[in-house]
Order: sequence, then structure tokens, then C-alpha cells
Amino acid sequence: MLNTNSFFDGVFDIIFSMKINDVIDILIVAYIFYKIFMFIKDTRAEQVLKGIVLLFVATQVSEILKLHTLYWILVKSLDLGFIEIKLNIIE
Repeated sequence: MLNTNSFFDGVFDIIFSMKINDVIDILIVAYIFYKIFMFIKDTRAEQVLKGIVLLFVATQVSEILKLHTLYWILVKSLDLGFIEIKLNIIE
């Protein structure tokens, strides 16, 4: 069983070993993700993202369950979807 004292010691070791570069890196990545989520929120992009995530999850489940035909169809759908997104970005 994990000892809570050793857990917190490990967390504090990580925090105290962080340098200013690490903090700046974390802040920049957090800001970028925040801006992406705000762009996606309440737009058509949100629905597209939900659809892609749903297709990806269904693809992984069909692979795990060895549903070969369904897996093939889902993989091809994802491929076509990404090609379509790329073509729409280029235009």
C-alpha cells in the first residue's frame, strides 16, 4: 500500500526541483490549451471534435473485441475524415 507521507515527499521533491524554465513551459502549454478549448467551445468545431473522439473510441473498442469488419470501416472513416479536414483547411 502506498504511504501518503512518501507520496507527498515525492510531490514536494518534484515541485522544489522545478526551475523557472519548467514553470514557463507549463504556463505556455496551459495557455495554448485554454485558447484551443475556448475556440472549440460552443462552435461547430465542438461537434466535430466529439464525433472524432467517438469514432476513435469505437475504433479502439472494435479492435479490442476483434470485430474486424467494423474496425476496418471505422479506420477508413477516420482516414477519410482527416483527409476532409485537411482539404477544408487548405481551401
